[in-house]
Amino acid sequence: MVEVHREAGPAGDPRPPGGLVESETAIKLIAEMLAGRVTNIKPQYDFTTELGYVYPAVEQATNLRGKDAIDLMESLAAKNVVKKSYFDRLIRCPRCHSVNLRPSTHCPKCGS
Repeated sequence: MVEVHREAGPAGDPRPPGGLVESETAIKLIAEMLAGRVTNIKPQYDFTTELGYVYPAVEQATNLRGKDAIDLMESLAAKNVVKKSYFDRLIRCPRCHSVNLRPSTHCPKCGS
């Protein structure tokens, strides 16, 4: 649930006071959330991307892609507009940073 303060900024500006959200894209996403068109913002695995996940609902509502959509969500979480919660942990290769790994349950010492 997102709580939004409906105070106007200076001179009747409809944006929140104090520069809470500076980005027009962020304002667009918040408007979509308030209108009920964006109700579930969860990451989705996408191993074709560098980070291994995307936010489809954010990408669709804002026309941002990949890291830009993730950066927007991080910014909104930092300003307490949305609440960040644990979803899952991904393992990355320490050398190439790929998340497209195949973990194994065999013993590396004896192979069993």
